[in-house]
Amino acid sequence: MVRVKFRYLLGHVRWQTTTKMNSLDISGIYHYLKNSVKLNFGEYAICRLGWTLNVKQYNPLTGLFIVRCSRSQMRQVWLSLTLLDEINSQKCAISIIHSAGTIRSCNLQAIKHTNSSLLVAKSLIQIKNEKEKYQKKKNKKKKTKKKKNKYLPNTLVKKNKSKK
Repeated sequence: MVRVKFRYLLGHVRWQTTTKMNSLDISGIYHYLKNSVKLNFGEYAICRLGWTLNVKQYNPLTGLFIVRCSRSQMRQVWLSLTLLDEINSQKCAISIIHSAGTIRSCNLQAIKHTNSSLLVAKSLIQIKNEKEKYQKKKNKKKKTKKKKNKYLPNTLVKKNKSKK
């Protein structure tokens, strides 16, 4: 008997609207993925996937999920996930971040991805705060500047008197 080799795909769901779909769960992702495989590759592809297709994890806060499939069918599942553009009648984009032979390495990559996205968000917030501080300082300087009279060169007269 031959051992079945699996591949694990780490994916990320990005919603087009600002409100995230909290009603989406593992069975919902499985249902939409199965329909996408059927639409793109037909009934034969679903039969070949069989019991190997499975959604292992889904985090609605980060939008990360892990899908298990057979190694020979990984490309079809990957393409079906990428072509999936609507879930629960809301527009979304799914991208595959990582592909691995074990679920452990997918979990580690998910942690790295979450940490890097948090660092990016933190730096964007810092940049926004610095821009706001700069604008406040700039506005204060504009308010405190006095208008100089072009026709009365007071500074030139004082300099000439002090030299004598």
